[in-house]
Amino acid sequence: MFICFHSTLKAQNGIQEISGVEVSSYERMIDSIHYSYDYYNYPQLVRKLVFISKIAENEHSNLLIVLSKYYRADIFYKAHRYREAKKVLEETFKLNIPIDARESLYPYDYYLYLNILIGLKEYDLAKNIIKEKALFEEEPRTLERNLRDLIKAKLLFADGDFENSLLLLDSIEERVENYPCMYLLSEVYYLKSLIFKQQSDFENAILYATKNLDHTIDSGFVFLELQTLDLLANIYKETRNKDKQIEFLSKANSLKASILNFQQEEFTEEKNLKSTSINSAVKTILELSSTNLQQQKSLKYNQLAIILSILFIVILSLFTVSLYKNNNLRKRANQLLYKKNKDLVESREKTLAATKYREQFLSTITHELRTPIYAVTGLTYLLLKEDPTEKQTEYLKSLKYSGEHLLSLINNVLDINKLELNKVESVKFDFYIKPQLNNTLSTLERAARENNVELHLEIDPQIPKLLNGDMIKISQVIINLVSNAIKFSKNGDVWVRLKLVKESSKQVKIKFEVEDNGRGIPKDMHQAIFEKFNQGADRINANYGGTGLGLPIVKNLLEFLKSEIHLESELGSGSKFYFTVNLNKVLKKDVITSGIRMKEEDFDDQNFQKVFDNKKVLVVEDNKLNQKITCKILEKKNLFCDIANNGEEAVSLAQKNKYDIILMDIHMPVMDGIEAIKIIRENKDETPIIALTAVNVSEEINDFLLYGFNDVIPKPYKTEMFYEKIYKAIVSNPNNFEANS
Repeated sequence: MFICFHSTLKAQNGIQEISGVEVSSYERMIDSIHYSYDYYNYPQLVRKLVFISKIAENEHSNLLIVLSKYYRADIFYKAHRYREAKKVLEETFKLNIPIDARESLYPYDYYLYLNILIGLKEYDLAKNIIKEKALFEEEPRTLERNLRDLIKAKLLFADGDFENSLLLLDSIEERVENYPCMYLLSEVYYLKSLIFKQQSDFENAILYATKNLDHTIDSGFVFLELQTLDLLANIYKETRNKDKQIEFLSKANSLKASILNFQQEEFTEEKNLKSTSINSAVKTILELSSTNLQQQKSLKYNQLAIILSILFIVILSLFTVSLYKNNNLRKRANQLLYKKNKDLVESREKTLAATKYREQFLSTITHELRTPIYAVTGLTYLLLKEDPTEKQTEYLKSLKYSGEHLLSLINNVLDINKLELNKVESVKFDFYIKPQLNNTLSTLERAARENNVELHLEIDPQIPKLLNGDMIKISQVIINLVSNAIKFSKNGDVWVRLKLVKESSKQVKIKFEVEDNGRGIPKDMHQAIFEKFNQGADRINANYGGTGLGLPIVKNLLEFLKSEIHLESELGSGSKFYFTVNLNKVLKKDVITSGIRMKEEDFDDQNFQKVFDNKKVLVVEDNKLNQKITCKILEKKNLFCDIANNGEEAVSLAQKNKYDIILMDIHMPVMDGIEAIKIIRENKDETPIIALTAVNVSEEINDFLLYGFNDVIPKPYKTEMFYEKIYKAIVSNPNNFEANS
């Protein structure tokens, strides 16, 4: 009767975990049980609910206790095992469980209890509960109204008030006739047929009994189907239609035999129920055999029916023994399954913990490595500006290159880690394709010159100039591919080609090719080179260097962009890598190019230098060496520095002085950069503030902007990028009239 509202009774409060297993898995198990309400599934469902109930009791999870016991009582009710249903529900009523843990079930638990009492013919007790709980006083919702009216109709029928009982049943039928709550509708049909039989209105009695039989067969309500068959047999007995009586008696007996198969299952946790169920089954067999003999005395083939009944009992007895053995095997299997499930959960938690520790380790080691590299690259830059000798210049350039190479290695390790953990986000913006690629290739000019490699860029003129997409990741792919090509193509050429593959009104599909005329790659190594730390052979690493992370990063980046890398190459005849990417067309024309960086020499222009002249900068940094390096780099452009050793000093200086820009480290003692900028912004200070930090900010840049930073400069940085970001921050400040004039 309560199938229709089980999906509304999901556990919603306060349970976080049970025995290392997330409670949501048990809630989903309970919530799905009503979809398996076939009579042959009852024993299995009850065992699941007993198991969940024990777990919930051990963990004192009130809501899960109430739900598991309620569903168990509902199954017993549908199996017409009213006393067992009553016992389970009364157990829940006796438990000292807070009212809020029962809210999702009330008043449905009492409606179920009333139906059980009516099934046991305990009408006075049912009426007392209705009065005590005031169940019929408040205006109910539609579902509660149907359940309440059915209980009223049953009690009126028990009192012999057939007319008022029929009126209530008619109203329920009208409301739920097209509603999928078929169990309630079946009870309505059955009770109406019973009333018409009592009134000797056999035509309507047969009509509703037949309708109910169809409903029960379609819905799989076997016990109601058995009741209906017995009712039809009794109706035809009273109408003296022996053929029909025998027909329905035969069907009822056949169905009783089918039901008997699962009546021997252990329904609850009490051990003595096993023997009780078997004794009950044997008793039922004898009753059925006796009834069958009495009903078949008037038929011609009594002897054959007796023989068949004896054979049936023998087969059923053998089947009972088999079921008992199967139950023991199933019990052991369930225990093993529970242990395996617990082990899997523990393994999952350990894996998550290991992943978290790896992230923390990489974050910490990155910060610790970037800080000294910043000192190396910064001091190298300053020494190169001090007019060193030709030999010293060569040494310093080598030192600068080594620092940049080490930084590249760190970035590659971090990139491959982020890609494997799916922590990469799409960053789409408008860009002009040719300047963007020129800028990307310009970062590789030095490596090309050192290897005597000529770089060529060829762009299909049919490709629109202005596009939108994640060009940052595409540029990273091209940089990795071109870097590899340069490394393996000394004294050769490298071509970067873009070809239009397909164009629609909103998108273009572009094929990117990177081709070289270097040493080539053997075909048997085409797959292996995309694996981490694999360069094809040890001698390649010895001769050319590298970590073997470039191509795995390319592969993972293209998978993120919903593309894939392709390779055409043979040993001795060069290599060609290519992939296709969909980019959006931009219809507006007033777009400023993104991602194009000014070079250091651009700042020698008087207009740019005018922006820097005599500007006051607050450098917030706890590392003394980094303080000196940063201030020296700033002083090269005629910028004046104040120094704060931590966030607290920065807040104090920002309140006392007026600065054109603040460079803020993040991790500092006393007060960190995040807390400092919050206080500065709360004081209505709009001074441009750039986060100058050694942490990897590629995935948290939006968080930094939300804190109030205008931009982020990760350490170590290229000096030209450092100047560029400071320049942009100063000229974008609306309060800086000199910079904007």
